[in-house]
Amino acid sequence: QANRFLFTQAQLCKGIIFQSNSFLHSFLQVIDIVDGEKMFIEILKSYGVIQSLRDLWWDARPSPEFGTIEVRVCDLPGRFSDILAIVAFIQALVAYIAEERLQQEQPDMLILRANKWQAVRHGLDGFFIDESEHLSKERIPIRNAIELLHSKIMNYAEQLNGVEYLNKIQRILLCGTSAMHQKEIYEETRNLQKVISQLHQEFWQ
Repeated sequence: QANRFLFTQAQLCKGIIFQSNSFLHSFLQVIDIVDGEKMFIEILKSYGVIQSLRDLWWDARPSPEFGTIEVRVCDLPGRFSDILAIVAFIQALVAYIAEERLQQEQPDMLILRANKWQAVRHGLDGFFIDESEHLSKERIPIRNAIELLHSKIMNYAEQLNGVEYLNKIQRILLCGTSAMHQKEIYEETRNLQKVISQLHQEFWQ
């Protein structure tokens, strides 16, 4: 089976595998208000296209039932500490956006897709376009964008008691993502079993 493996160089698996799914994309493409979203979901359910909201595999998905937003774009990180860091980052970022009342028109879907592709293909070595210009008026490296956001959301992480976890983002920026590490192991060994074995050893670190 290992001989059939195709080394794509991509940093994200989920974004490529599910790209052909017609319900994968951002809810911003079809809706911009909660009431409209509920109507959209009911129409799809009435035609039997979906059975529930769970059939819509959006990168970020509002949940009318709980009044929350589910961020679903991430692959499973290879270290538990990375999971905690990403969760704390998202939590503080949402609080920052809500409390600062950042004003922005509906984002350009082409720019969103371009940013997502940079992350999927290049990971931390990709580039980020900040259409809102909250971080930069020019294209910047993804690493820089994360560092800038980290400094902006720190106060909210403190309020949410998440600083300990948020600061673990720095290790990801310094040492690289699990995807980067997996690629390095495979490039050295050409052995998927050794990649999985290393992941198993490192998960709780």
